[in-house]
Amino acid sequence: MTAKRLEADAIVVGDGFASLALTAALIADGKSVFWLGGSGSRSLALLPAIEAGPGVELWAKLFGSDIRRGNFLKEFRNKAFREPLWTKTPTLGARKDVLRECVWGLEQAWAPLFEARLDGAFSKLDGDLRERLKTNPLLVGKIDGVPLQARIPSEGGKDGANGIRLADRTEVFASRVFYADKVQELQQIEGCEAARGYGRGRHPFSVLQLCVDHDHRFGLSDGYFVAIQREAGEEQARHVWGGFVDDRSSVWSLALEHDESLDNHEVAKRLRRMKQALEKSFPVETFPGFLSGTESVRLEEGAWFGKGHLPLKQPQIPGWAFATDGYGPTRAAEQVAALLGIDLGEGTVAVDSDGPQTAEVEPDAEAPSTEVLPRDS
Repeated sequence: MTAKRLEADAIVVGDGFASLALTAALIADGKSVFWLGGSGSRSLALLPAIEAGPGVELWAKLFGSDIRRGNFLKEFRNKAFREPLWTKTPTLGARKDVLRECVWGLEQAWAPLFEARLDGAFSKLDGDLRERLKTNPLLVGKIDGVPLQARIPSEGGKDGANGIRLADRTEVFASRVFYADKVQELQQIEGCEAARGYGRGRHPFSVLQLCVDHDHRFGLSDGYFVAIQREAGEEQARHVWGGFVDDRSSVWSLALEHDESLDNHEVAKRLRRMKQALEKSFPVETFPGFLSGTESVRLEEGAWFGKGHLPLKQPQIPGWAFATDGYGPTRAAEQVAALLGIDLGEGTVAVDSDGPQTAEVEPDAEAPSTEVLPRDS
């Protein structure tokens, strides 16, 4: 059986925030892209707004959106929704200290110190951009559900190009390959041995997401977080984080340790706790039938990082570059900007807990224009 062969200017592997930004930015610069969904891992945005930072500028360009900065998150506390305590502190250091006291350890990777809001909930804009890309002629292919099996080194590729081989024997060649799938998947790819330490020691954790299509409109646009009932032995309460994607759809997320996400009984129990907390915070007297609509549940294992900051050191694989979704959409976009040499105005940086650091990546010779992709009329 002859292997199917495809060509593009670039190959993007992954289906999350970084892969979306990479695909959109490359296409906006006139590059043809083959997009492989890889593992299919894709955490939906946790809140309508996202962490403020240089990466927001790239999302605004790709979405064709304005940016608003402010506080868009509310905590259910003392029987009402109120601004989180850390937003009332004047300095960055003080915010970090108060935040650590307010939220459970892994959730500190989710809680925004400062927020930015685009023209709509991030998940809605994310979905709209994916739909527009589907019909763009520069997207030469989008394959989901077929694993990446092996890297084809440039010396073995067509005209010296880098290549990948899929499990169905399809071969795709391009001048560059951008890997933005889960770091754990690198263990399964032949020829990527040099990248298997990428992201090591970052404490990957999982996210349980409850998606609700509501029977009624509630007019809620902020993000919210609500404490769930503690289990025996827990010293600090966990929270449900979420908000509305549009008038009638919402997404609610709970952080789970990786081991917890492998236990079906534990996952089911935590899902019940999520619903109980939401019903208490959005009571039927004020929000009739809040959870009476159609529900779906997503579990993304090891999709987030609970330790460290951006992996700045790129694995040494010729023609390959790496990015991760493990620190959320803002940090994902910052990595993409660094990889493609896109000027974000505030500087292309990777921000860690001690301040900004220049990302150790080699940009393309010509930076993409990031012109707004055409919107449907």
